[in-house]
Amino acid sequence: MRSNQVIRVVRTNNLWYLAWPVSYPAQPERIEQLLDTVRTLKRQALFSDAELVARNQASLPVGINPPRAILILNEKNGRRVQFDLGDITPSGDQVYFQLIGTPTIFLGDAKFFARLPGSANEWRDTTLLPLHGLNINRIELRSGTYSYELQLDPTNQVWQLTKPQPPARADNTKVLLLLHQLQNAQISQFLSASPKVDLESLGLQPWEAELAFGQATNDLLVVQFGKSPTNAPGLVYARLPSQTNVVLVARSVVDLVRVPPTEFRDRRLVPLPTADIDLIEVQGAESFTLRHQTNLSWRITEPIDVPADEELVQEFLATNLPQLEIVRFAKDVVTDFSPYGLKEPAQRYILKTTSTHSAWTTNEIVAQIEFGTVLLDTIYARRADETSVYEVGLADFYKLPRSAYQMRDRRLWNFAAADVVSVTVFQQGRTRKLLRQPNGTWSLAPVYKGNINAFSPEVTIQDLGQLRAESWIGRGDHMPAGYGFAEEAHTVSVEVLANGQAQTFTVEFGKMNLRQNRYAATRLEGHRMIFEFPKQVYDEVLRDLTVPPPSTAK
Repeated sequence: MRSNQVIRVVRTNNLWYLAWPVSYPAQPERIEQLLDTVRTLKRQALFSDAELVARNQASLPVGINPPRAILILNEKNGRRVQFDLGDITPSGDQVYFQLIGTPTIFLGDAKFFARLPGSANEWRDTTLLPLHGLNINRIELRSGTYSYELQLDPTNQVWQLTKPQPPARADNTKVLLLLHQLQNAQISQFLSASPKVDLESLGLQPWEAELAFGQATNDLLVVQFGKSPTNAPGLVYARLPSQTNVVLVARSVVDLVRVPPTEFRDRRLVPLPTADIDLIEVQGAESFTLRHQTNLSWRITEPIDVPADEELVQEFLATNLPQLEIVRFAKDVVTDFSPYGLKEPAQRYILKTTSTHSAWTTNEIVAQIEFGTVLLDTIYARRADETSVYEVGLADFYKLPRSAYQMRDRRLWNFAAADVVSVTVFQQGRTRKLLRQPNGTWSLAPVYKGNINAFSPEVTIQDLGQLRAESWIGRGDHMPAGYGFAEEAHTVSVEVLANGQAQTFTVEFGKMNLRQNRYAATRLEGHRMIFEFPKQVYDEVLRDLTVPPPSTAK
């Protein structure tokens, strides 16, 4: 009791509740803080018992008779402890108090008095929505055009937007963030718990928005939102019908939920884990297949059989596919996909995983996505397991591979410097040939004049033997002239003799691009491949594998 108010709290099942003057969940931290202060209270006797018996307490200037506040603690064993608190000392750091049952007056830490509530509201739990511990699988907003319902699928723990119809995938991250924000929403001010309050004037009868949390069809917790006070537009009236209390909360809390249902739709076209994908089938202008091997590597198996690039496959599965974002929901229920170019899609990606049954092994489809007509900066897309048509950013679509070569291992070849016989350089119509000696030194072929470093080319040849493209640019004999191959006219051919078989590896150089790499070309699997040549290796080529211009000395 303090300031002529009686405040009573009780603990049930280890939870604190206000029992008087209102029935309401309490703030356990504030109450436990007071109890800790009592437990650790250091008592300093101010007057001896004999002095207090000899004097009238009313004549003592300590505020004990009558007390400024009374704290009564009722223990489980029936024991009752009462503290009468008086004035704060002139220094402000201590308080006079008396433990009923003894005439002694003590001095104690002033926190003892400060931690008593001035009103019941100071101990009321300011959590707007006590969601902790509730087993909810439904969130529903009832608010006119903003009405929607979110339900949790118990099998995969994924949220679905079930209203308005038709059902659609919800963004799990957004829903979980919403729940976190709502669970942390705080009451700004307690107003009234009286059943006589004029709810209509507050916009609470009828309410302007009602948010329900439930299990199946049962509402476990409901909060209703009304108008804003005329002098506080940043706040809104709110009410939990189960407690009848009217409170004020920040308008930002209502803004979290009063949004179009599409705000909760999952904008990822392929929101799936890709770790278990074993087979990737791409169908389009060029169809090809990628298979996960038993040694955990990837391989292109159709239309050619060559190693795939591990980094490129992982980039496709872990980055480019998951980042395909739906820019626009074109139409939710489509029965004729022809107008979108999706009846016979221009490009299709099928992701499969290996499933082993008791007697057989099959490749089950995990996801199938299809792309149709190209618009200005988007392209129509759909999932085979949905009736909706979406628009996806064209730039994101172009990050997906559409030809087998785009996923080919970027290691161009693999030969040892010790197996190299010679290197022939063609540059600007001039030719130079270098010969490798068995001891790893280099010299010019007899018909060529000039000087070379006998040891330097060995390092360059070692790096060429393990050459890896920075990226694939294109494929075909008729490529645009902008790569600068004709202008540079620089080709290096490496003759290799290994296991009695002779091979020649040739690379042609073009101009430098914005990443400071050179465009280069070679032939792989019968096709001319354009790629980015790594700058570091090209610097070595410039040092060792070029043809000096003719001497102008007379």
